[in-house]
Amino acid sequence: MLSNKVTENVKDDLVPALVKAGLPIESVVGFLAALETGSAKAIEAIPGVTPSIIGVAEIGMKDAYKNAFTVVYLVTLAFGGAAIIASWWTPNIEGRLTHDVMRQLGESTENERKASEADAEV
Repeated sequence: MLSNKVTENVKDDLVPALVKAGLPIESVVGFLAALETGSAKAIEAIPGVTPSIIGVAEIGMKDAYKNAFTVVYLVTLAFGGAAIIASWWTPNIEGRLTHDVMRQLGESTENERKASEADAEV
């Protein structure tokens, strides 16, 4: 969900801001790919890139992630709230909890099985 929302925010908000800042349309795809790598050399190698365009990209990426995390936070809050409300109708099983082991899981030796069968008969 986070990566989908970041991609949507970059497409809807960052790309127009980059073009408005003066980045040629032909360089947008290459610039975004270079921005993803985080390499300053790769970013500067894109035709038409200026320090102001790099600044616009920094701010735009921060905003894209901020908005994406806001959505993730709200979805998490909704599921957490639903889980808390559902827990109000969960029955109390405290009275059913004991220290008795009805069946041992895993492999046991023949002597252990005989001992547990003898305990069960008593």
